[in-house]
Amino acid sequence: GNKGAIYQPLTDFAWYSENAEGKPHEVGTLKPNSLGLFDILGNAWEWRWDNYDKSYYSKSPKTDPRGPEKDGEKVYRGGNFSSDENFVHFSYRFHFVPTIKKGMVGMR
Repeated sequence: GNKGAIYQPLTDFAWYSENAEGKPHEVGTLKPNSLGLFDILGNAWEWRWDNYDKSYYSKSPKTDPRGPEKDGEKVYRGGNFSSDENFVHFSYRFHFVPTIKKGMVGMR
């Protein structure tokens, strides 16, 4: 497969602060990525299985790091409809306690 999808211009592929008008949008209304997948970035933060630890990646395995063993805050990635462009990418990790309901976080 493809080693990486290109998301430029971002407004063609993701709902975020630049184009979403402060609200979520129906899935599949923008362009798919090079693998044919829609809405991989933006629209809603994606909850991840990983537990959060600020320094985890400095000591994690190089292949398939699963996050620290301790429970607590979970990681979410990908940005949402109100995110600035700087947060609408896979490498930015945000974190929060998963028992709190947030209208801009979901599953992909």
